[in-house]
Amino acid sequence: MPRIWLLALSSTIATSALLGCGSEDVDAFPTAQIGETVVVEGTVTKVDASAMPRDGDGVIRVSLESGARVEVLVPARIPLALKESGDAFRHLTKGDRIEAAGQLVRQNTLRIADTTNYLRRVGR
Repeated sequence: MPRIWLLALSSTIATSALLGCGSEDVDAFPTAQIGETVVVEGTVTKVDASAMPRDGDGVIRVSLESGARVEVLVPARIPLALKESGDAFRHLTKGDRIEAAGQLVRQNTLRIADTTNYLRRVGR
């Protein structure tokens, strides 16, 4: 019986490794430095505005063709100059394709931080 349990555990670990492989560990911006402006285009996998009523950032999770997953942070108090980006955020749903430019704040996370940044829905 211990052999069967060990085989099942090994199989579960191998399957988990295969299913989780790459996506979170793939650096979407390997040559970019923190603080630089980066541009992404990909498919929305989740939109979370739950922190925005408390002046937190809205979060868009995006899957890129490279297999990397990134987060785009949209500030609750978006400047008037970025109103178009705020409007785009409010209308996003899972499956939409977006293009976003923002400041790299940590690996695979960018924040729409100034008037040179943007968020656009580019398709479905």
